[in-house]
Amino acid sequence: MTSDLTPDPLALPWVRIGAYAIVTDDAGRILLCRIAPGYPAAGKWTLPGGGVDHGEHPDDAVLRELGEETGLTGRRGPVARIWSGRIEKPMSRPGPLHWVAIIYRVDADPGELRLEVGGSTDACEWVALDDAAALDHVDMVAGALELVRAERAG
Repeated sequence: MTSDLTPDPLALPWVRIGAYAIVTDDAGRILLCRIAPGYPAAGKWTLPGGGVDHGEHPDDAVLRELGEETGLTGRRGPVARIWSGRIEKPMSRPGPLHWVAIIYRVDADPGELRLEVGGSTDACEWVALDDAAALDHVDMVAGALELVRAERAG
C-alpha cells in the first residue's frame, strides 16, 4: 500500500527493450508477423521480434523471438537501426512507457514457417516488398522497408 507521499511504483515511468529482425529472402521478400488479438496494435503486421527478457542479451533475444514467432533459426547480423519512442498511457500499466527497439539484420536458415501458438503474433508470412508496404503495419515495418530498398539500390 502506498501513502499520499509514496507514488504507486506501477505509475512510474518505465522502459521496455525489444529486439526485432529484418529477414529477407532470395526472392526479394521480407518476413512479417501479424500481431494477435488482445495486444496493442492487434491485426497490424510487424517484424519478428519482441521484448528482451530480464537478464537476456538483445543479441540472443532476436534469435529466440524469431524462433518463437516463425519457427525459423538464423544468424544474427549487424544492428540495422535503433528506434525509440514514448507512450504516455500504455495499455499494460499506468506509467509512461519509453520503448527502445533494436533492429537487427538476420539471415534465416531455410525452413517451413510455423505459427506461434498462444503468443503475441497469430500469423507469419514472406511478403513481397511492394505488398508489405500496402499492408496495415506498424511504423517499424516502414522503416525496415526503407532500409531494405536502400540496401538493394546501393
